[in-house]
Amino acid sequence: MEFDAVVLAGGRSARLGGTAKALLEIAGRSLLDLTLDAVTDARRTVVVGDVTVRPGVLLTRENPAFGGPVAATAAGLARLAPGAEHTLVLACDMPLIATVITALREAGGGIAVDDGREQYLAALLPTAELRAATAGPVDGIAMRTVLAAIDPIARVPVPTGSTRDIDTWTDAELFGAHA
Repeated sequence: MEFDAVVLAGGRSARLGGTAKALLEIAGRSLLDLTLDAVTDARRTVVVGDVTVRPGVLLTRENPAFGGPVAATAAGLARLAPGAEHTLVLACDMPLIATVITALREAGGGIAVDDGREQYLAALLPTAELRAATAGPVDGIAMRTVLAAIDPIARVPVPTGSTRDIDTWTDAELFGAHA
């Protein structure tokens, strides 16, 4: 399946005292690098945030800055050339994301469901429908609202804990992550 990837890396990280989640490291690898390593099969990858990216990865920023995941997704889609049938939307703060991506691809797309909980920022979605759902004002819109416009979307069971994210220093400690 051909897909593009939009990696969200532009939040405020308020619960981490402003330390950028994307730059937290686990075993010498940043969360952003772990996420980018998991999407090497993407046709094109764009990171949305105020970070530095590796060669070959596109970079953009949502407008307004800190406008939320939907604004970031719209900015990422705008930076990608049309062509891929699906787009993978991922937050960069899930260290175990590679197993989630495998499950989403094997299912042909959908939203990751981890132990009964939908993870809206780990989804492989039809690009045309995602573009249509993020057209117009997007500042502060909830991702679940956008996904409701795309429904029906498959709910894809993923390994328990695989979408656990790092929002706090306690979360970081569980994964052995540090600044």
